[in-house]
Amino acid sequence: MPLTYRCNLNCEYCYVDKRGNESLPLLVGAKAVNFLMQNNKDKEVDLIFTGGEPLLEWEKMKKLIYCAEYAAKRSGALIRTLGFPTNGLLLNENILSFCRQKNIKLAVSFDGGENKRRTPKGLNSFFIVRKKFPLLLKYKDIVRIRLTVWPSYAKDLLLNFKKLLKIGFIRFDIQPVIGTKWSEKNRIAYLNNLIQSFEIIKRNKTAIDLKHLEDFLNRGEKKCPKASNEFLVDIDGSIYPCEFFLSIPTEERKKYIIGYVSKGVNSELIENYKNLRICHNNKNFPVIKDKCESCSVSQVCFKICLGFNIKERKFDLEIAQENWELMRGIERVFNEFANLI
Repeated sequence: MPLTYRCNLNCEYCYVDKRGNESLPLLVGAKAVNFLMQNNKDKEVDLIFTGGEPLLEWEKMKKLIYCAEYAAKRSGALIRTLGFPTNGLLLNENILSFCRQKNIKLAVSFDGGENKRRTPKGLNSFFIVRKKFPLLLKYKDIVRIRLTVWPSYAKDLLLNFKKLLKIGFIRFDIQPVIGTKWSEKNRIAYLNNLIQSFEIIKRNKTAIDLKHLEDFLNRGEKKCPKASNEFLVDIDGSIYPCEFFLSIPTEERKKYIIGYVSKGVNSELIENYKNLRICHNNKNFPVIKDKCESCSVSQVCFKICLGFNIKERKFDLEIAQENWELMRGIERVFNEFANLI
């Protein structure tokens, strides 16, 4: 659930369409939280606050957390995960202390010295976040470092990972930027560095928690992994199949609405998304030239996520092909190291 479209950074790879400066009204947020709990009675639920930069609406987030706790208790739902991603610039002791008290998990973006994460004035956010390392390490039990790898910086992945391990961080999320071009050279560099990072994890598996490895592996039916397990509530109360719909410009996005927090959802549309087959053995997407190696229907989302040009905000055939090849390679690597989880 995005708390705001606003952000204090201007990251080149951000998939969220932030052309508006709107924020989530508190009443809409409360309705969304109640909707989540009421539709998951006696079940485990995850509640993730996104943005923009969610800490720009920290006070509102706290109110919604209290609201979620009350709604969960009333409905019998169990909150498994409370969390939010952040660029880290606004983090302080008070915020982190509250998060530990409430067992809220943070994903702090830190991509290394060479990155595409800039302030509105063009300053590299690396030097700002690095100063917060002593504070982040104090709360490393709830802090996850998110390494988002831009193609031309794939060669530095292993080096950055080893440095963060040496500093003392133990929770990571390593992901490539999707929605941009990945040359064969950069793809090979990413996969080789990923394998070497996993070898380090293999030697230290009791001390390292890598989220994206578990998320990516095939589990159960091979359907769209996002729409089958989550939904997104936008700032106007409309509901979408997953968070990636935030990348689509607002007016275009409305075509994919599956419901509203005030009215409920269209169950037929939900089932359509849940049962979405990604490639149908290459019949639907002729851009895929080679037969998939590890499964007939990939776990990787293709139609919206991988082929969506984050700069042009539209589907791009070349980006789709290059991203698909990268993700298939990652899938093979992850299956090779599946015993790490």
